[in-house]
Amino acid sequence: MACADARQAYIAEADSAVPAATTTVTPFPPPSLRFGPVFSVPTPSADGGFACLPPLTAAAAAGDAAAVSALLAAGAKPDASDADGATALHWAADAGTVAAVRALLAGGAAVDAVDGDGATPLMYAALRGHADAATALLDAGADPDAVDGDREGVRDKAAPGWWDEGRGRPV
Repeated sequence: MACADARQAYIAEADSAVPAATTTVTPFPPPSLRFGPVFSVPTPSADGGFACLPPLTAAAAAGDAAAVSALLAAGAKPDASDADGATALHWAADAGTVAAVRALLAGGAAVDAVDGDGATPLMYAALRGHADAATALLDAGADPDAVDGDREGVRDKAAPGWWDEGRGRPV
């Protein structure tokens, strides 16, 4: 099912019943799209269109830790990746959604997962300046010395003055 088809199915089923544990999730995939072969949810994007994201990724990027936990409990794979190789943890770190980062880590997400370019969630947090998300990742054992495919690491991606070399953490 293409993203456009998934979007149409999502709209058509938007009023369908959702399990009580997930009724606060917005947006939340209807039951038929949760764990189907596409495993994607059309999510509004910045350009006014829709991006196809796995449900767990959409919840993580939105910072909905309750939805992340519910999806993981229902069997969502914590390290499933999008077309670019980014996992839900990459998206949560990129958005700086600390509660979602912690929920994913508690659910078994690989702290040093790499995307298609070799970047880790910690690199995403550093690039966006999300110190709290970076700290949560470091506390979970993220490697501050990992490098991506361009041989750049956290220190290369972070804004000047963001990383405290003495503590090995964001300022």
